[in-house]
Amino acid sequence: MGCLIYFMYIQVALPGTGYKTYTYIVPENLQSSKDKSSLIGRLVMVPFRNYSAVGAVLEYTNKPALPDSRLKKISGLIDSAYTLPANHLTLIKWLADYYICPIGDVLKAAYPPGVLGRARMRVCAGDRIPDDSKWQFVYGKIKSHRNGYIYSHAKQIISGISNSLIKEMIKTGILFLSADYKTSKPKTAAKVSLKAGFDYTSSASKLTLRRKELIDVLSSSPECTAMSKLTAMGFSRSIIDALTNEGFIEITREYDGAIALPELQNPEQVKLNTAQQKAAEAIIDSLQNNNGSTFLLYGVTGSGKTQVYIKAAKEAIAAGKSVLILLPEISLTPQAIARFSASVECPIGLWHSRITAGQRADVYRRVKSGELKVVLGVRSAVFVPLNNLGLIVIDEEQDDSFKQSEPPPRYNARDVALMRAKIEGATTVLGSATPSMESFCNAQAGKYQLLRLPERYGGGKLPTAYAVDLKNVDVEYKYWPLSETFIERLCMNIADEKQVIILLNRRGYSSILMCRACGYIALCPNCKVAMTYHKKGRLVRCHFCGYAASAPEICPNCKGTSFDYQGIGTQKLEELLIELLGEKGIIRMDSDTTAHKGAIEKIITTFEIGDKPILMGTKMVAKGHHFPQVGMVGVVLADAGLHVPDFRASEKVFQLLVQAAGRAGRTANSDDRGEFVVQTYDPSSGILGFIADQNYEKFYSNELLFRRELSYPPFGKIIRLVFSGKDESFTRWAAKKSAKEFAANLKTGKVLGPAPTGVFRLGNKYHYQLVLKGRFSADFKKKLKDFVISGHPGKDKGVLLKIDVDPREMT
Repeated sequence: MGCLIYFMYIQVALPGTGYKTYTYIVPENLQSSKDKSSLIGRLVMVPFRNYSAVGAVLEYTNKPALPDSRLKKISGLIDSAYTLPANHLTLIKWLADYYICPIGDVLKAAYPPGVLGRARMRVCAGDRIPDDSKWQFVYGKIKSHRNGYIYSHAKQIISGISNSLIKEMIKTGILFLSADYKTSKPKTAAKVSLKAGFDYTSSASKLTLRRKELIDVLSSSPECTAMSKLTAMGFSRSIIDALTNEGFIEITREYDGAIALPELQNPEQVKLNTAQQKAAEAIIDSLQNNNGSTFLLYGVTGSGKTQVYIKAAKEAIAAGKSVLILLPEISLTPQAIARFSASVECPIGLWHSRITAGQRADVYRRVKSGELKVVLGVRSAVFVPLNNLGLIVIDEEQDDSFKQSEPPPRYNARDVALMRAKIEGATTVLGSATPSMESFCNAQAGKYQLLRLPERYGGGKLPTAYAVDLKNVDVEYKYWPLSETFIERLCMNIADEKQVIILLNRRGYSSILMCRACGYIALCPNCKVAMTYHKKGRLVRCHFCGYAASAPEICPNCKGTSFDYQGIGTQKLEELLIELLGEKGIIRMDSDTTAHKGAIEKIITTFEIGDKPILMGTKMVAKGHHFPQVGMVGVVLADAGLHVPDFRASEKVFQLLVQAAGRAGRTANSDDRGEFVVQTYDPSSGILGFIADQNYEKFYSNELLFRRELSYPPFGKIIRLVFSGKDESFTRWAAKKSAKEFAANLKTGKVLGPAPTGVFRLGNKYHYQLVLKGRFSADFKKKLKDFVISGHPGKDKGVLLKIDVDPREMT
C-alpha cells in the first residue's frame, strides 16, 4: 500500500514585491508533526524569480490558487532567533494595514539590516565536467574557488568571460547557483595596555621620545586604550608592534558590542521631589497591576522627567519585565545612556543608525534570548522584540523625528509604540514639555492620564527671555544677523565663565549663491531650487535631492567672477563667531559635523566637561540635553519655519523654541535663572509671548480653536498623496482624476487639491499632492488600498504614487 503524502502550504511575505504574498510548499523534512503553527513568524529561504530571498511566514493555507506543479518549495529555515513572536506579528500586520504599506516592507524595517530580503548568490561548479575547451576553462576557474564566485547580473563574474556563457552553463547543469546567506556579527576591537608587572623604568633611557610618549598615554589610562584611538593620535602601528614585541605593552581583542554596562560600584540613587514622586507612583501602580495605562508626563523643561523614567524603569526590571526607551534623535543618546546606566542595574542594548548591522543583529539576538531587558534607541527600536514588555518610555513624544518619511513604511514610532503597548499590555509614558496637540487632547479627554511636573527640579527658575526686533535695531553689516544686544549678552555670559548654546536651524554656509553682476543663482538641475553653499570644499548642494557640485568661480551666465553669499547657515555663523571670539571656544553641531561615527559623543562630551564655552548648530542643540553650566541660549532667527504652508508651522516653531529655551539655567544654583535671547522680525506673532514663560497650555488653547474650525488633527485625520512623474501634464492629470474619485467615496471629509508640492520639481520629477482630511472608515481605507494595488490613473504613464498616513510634513 503506497504512502500518502500531504503537502503543507504557507504564505510568505517578501520585501520589495508589493502587496502580494507568495504560496510555497513546505518539504516533508521541514514539517513539524507536533506543532502545525511552528512556522508562523519564521524566516525562510525561498526561490524567487531567478534568485533566492529571505521572507517571513505569515500563515498556513489549505487551498493554494495554483496547482502543485507550479509551486516552489522553500529552500530552508533561517535561524530561529529571528522568529517573530505572535504579538509582534500582530503589530506588523496592524502597521501594514494602518499605513497602507506592503507587509514585506514593514517586515524589512522590523529586522536588523541585511536579515530580510534578497540573498546574495554564488555560482559554483557541479560534478559534471564539460567537453568544450572554453567551458572547461570557465568550469576549472570556478571549481578552483571552494565557495564559487559571487553571482551578478550587472557586471562580469569572471574577467573576460561573458555572463551569457555562464548562464548557459547553469541551464545545462554544469554550474549551479547557491544562496550565500549570512547575517552580520559584531566585530572585535583591538585594545592596547601596558603589560602587567613589567618595569619599563630601567629601559626608559633606551626608548625613543615617541615610544616614551606612547607609554605615558597608556600609563595615564586605567583601562585598555582602543588601537584606533592611538592611531588617531598619530602613533604608528610600527611603534605599537615594536613595543609589543619588546614586551612593554600587549594587544588584546575585545567584543565590540552596542551594549552599555551598568555602573555596578556606585549606582546613582534617584531622589524625587513631591511632583515627581506622585507621577512615579501612578506609573508604578499601573506596572504592578498590569493595567497597561498610557500616561502623558507633562513638565516644564528641566523638571526632571528623566528621573521619573528611571524610577519607573527600575521598578519594571525588579518585577521581571523589560523596558523600551525611545528617543527622537541620535544626538540625545550619549547623555541618556550615561544617566540610565548610572541608575539601572542591568545592561542596556543600544539601537540607532550609527550602530553597525552586526551590533544590531547581536542586540536583537540577546533581546530574543532574554539576556537584555532594556533597549534604548531611536524610532526603529520600536520593533526590537523584548520579552515580557512592561514599560515603554517615549521621550520628547512630540518630535517629528519619530516619523519616518522614506523609505516606506511611513510610520510614526510614537503611535506604533502605543499600539504595541496595547497589544502586549505594557504601560506607556509619553514625556514632553511641549506635547503634541494630539497627545494633550487625548489627555484632556481622559484617554491618557495626565501627570504634571510644574516646576524645575531643585527649585530652579525658567530663564529670563529677551526678544530682539531685528527690524528696529542696528546690525553691523559684517556681523549680520547678530545684533548688538545678542553679542553683548553672549560676551557677558562668557566673561562670567558660563556656557552658551546658539540655535540657527539652517545648515551650510549660505542659502543662496548669486552673481553680483547679472543675478544668476546656482539652482539644482533636478529640482530647480536654490542650492546651499558649503564653504568647506567649495560645494553647492541641494538639500532636497542631494545633488552636489563644485561652486562656480566664473558665472556661467555673464562670465563674471564676483558672487554674493546670501542668507546664513551654521557654517557662516561659526565664521562670524570665530571673528568675534576666537577659534578655540566654539563647537558646531549639525548634520555635517556629526556624520562620522563617534562625532556626536565627542561633541557632547567636549561641551559637557566645559572645554568649549559655545555650542552652536541646528535643532540638534535644542533637544533634551542637560548642560548645567549653560547660562544663555540664543536663537539667531526665530521666524525660520513660521510662515511655511503647513498647519503645524506654529506648533513646530513653538516646540523648538521652548525646547531651546529649556537648555538655559539648569544649574544647581536656583537663583541663576539663565537667559533666553530671541532675534525675530515678527515679535508680535504671539508665539514669543507663550515661549517667554513656557505657557504651553495657553498656546494649546489658542491653537485648538484654529484646528477645530478647519477640522485639522486632533479633530480629524489626514492622508497625503503625492503623485510624481517626469511628464508634468500626465502627473497633474493623474492627481486631478484621482481627486474626483476620492471625492465621490469620502463621505466624512474633504479632498484638498491637487496642488503642486512646496518643491514642485524634485529629483527631475514633477510633484502634485492631494490631502484627504476627515474621519476615514475601514471601508474607505480598504478602497484606498485597492486603489493603490489595482493601479492609479497615470501608473501606465510612469506616474508614481506615495501615500503618507498622518503626515508630519505638508509641503
